[in-house]
Amino acid sequence: MSWFKKGDIVSVNGKPAIVDSDVYTKFVSEDYNHDLGRGDGENGFAIEHVNVVFPDTGIKWTVRTINVTGIGREFP
Repeated sequence: MSWFKKGDIVSVNGKPAIVDSDVYTKFVSEDYNHDLGRGDGENGFAIEHVNVVFPDTGIKWTVRTINVTGIGREFP
C-alpha cells in the first residue's frame, strides 16, 4: 500500500507534481468490453491511484502510484 497524502510533493515520470487526493483503489478490467455489473467471474485487478496537479501548468492527472516517487511535503 502506498502512503501518499494530499499535499505531498512527488515526481511523476520526472516532472514535479503535488498530490491532490488520498490514495484510492480502482478496479481495472482485462476485458474493456466486459460488463462489470454482471458479477460472474470478473477478470481484472485492483490498482492504487492518486490524483496529482502539475504546478507549472495546473493540469490534473490521475496516475497509478507505481509511477509516483515521493519527494517531500508542501507544508511540513
